[in-house]
Amino acid sequence: MRTLAEGRSSGFHHCPFVKIDGPSRRSRIQYITVKSYRSRSEGAPSQSTIPSYYDTIVIPMKPSDDMYARLLALRQGMRRFERWSEQQARGAGLTPAQHQLLLAVRGHGDSRGPTVGEVADYLFLRHHSAVGLIDRAEVTRLISRTRDDDDHRIVRLRLSVDGAKRLERLSARHVEELKHLGVTFPDSWDELGPTHRIRDLPGSPATSL
Repeated sequence: MRTLAEGRSSGFHHCPFVKIDGPSRRSRIQYITVKSYRSRSEGAPSQSTIPSYYDTIVIPMKPSDDMYARLLALRQGMRRFERWSEQQARGAGLTPAQHQLLLAVRGHGDSRGPTVGEVADYLFLRHHSAVGLIDRAEVTRLISRTRDDDDHRIVRLRLSVDGAKRLERLSARHVEELKHLGVTFPDSWDELGPTHRIRDLPGSPATSL
């Protein structure tokens, strides 16, 4: 039988635990070697079983009709907000992609500004696509490129004054819209309920996901 610790020195023992074995969801017993300690005044180490989070079997639950309805409401709300956001961006003289670019630059945690690669990651774009978007935004004077002070090989992005003002107005509107959605949008995410049923083994505390 395999163990997760090596050696059989004094004070160690093996504790069985159950683990799901692949798609068949068959259970198998493995052993983990554990050791518990007492203070020096209490003498030699003692042996005790340490509970493991593997002491439960997770069984997927079939989604209920209510879950499907809430998932639909969630997706519909997300799409409605996304379409509203695109309309707001165009009303401010920006494309939706430019709005997302400005937000990626402004929301970056480093005050020096993000790199092209970091912006590509934020927007889920390939590097060359991000470069093209940045080029067009730079032509319209929404952003600017600067060299990193410590490493001149690194190019960082910063908002122009005009880009910052447009983003500030758009972001204020988005915050208000999100507050509105917080009141009217159903709690589709929080109230979806558990998606798995937990079957505990003897001696394991009840758990839910």
